[in-house]
Amino acid sequence: MNAAWNVIPMYLVVYGSAILWGLAGIFTYKPGKFRGWLAHSAVFLLISALTALVAAKICFAPVDDSYSYSNGSALGLLYLYWLLIFAIACFVVIFGNLGKYCSKNGKNSQSEQEKEPEK
Repeated sequence: MNAAWNVIPMYLVVYGSAILWGLAGIFTYKPGKFRGWLAHSAVFLLISALTALVAAKICFAPVDDSYSYSNGSALGLLYLYWLLIFAIACFVVIFGNLGKYCSKNGKNSQSEQEKEPEK
């Protein structure tokens, strides 16, 4: 039971970071044109990829010939957890913002239809 309680903070950090990163991407998007959604998604993916690359450089910077194969593999698994943060956040942001874009445009088209009386 004690070992499980040691793992819970790690999962809170991983998934909490994914949630915060995703919320940052969703709240910075203001629905407008489709090009705006596409540009925001591209910039967010680029920032996520660069942050993941920097994290990989930091994570694997001390790895040299003195590290055993198992220690290098363990660092690789830790890096996969880090990538999980950005993969989850990117999917949430892209589809969340697409939903915001579609709902905004759907509301506009419904209000235009209500204004024009049918003949």
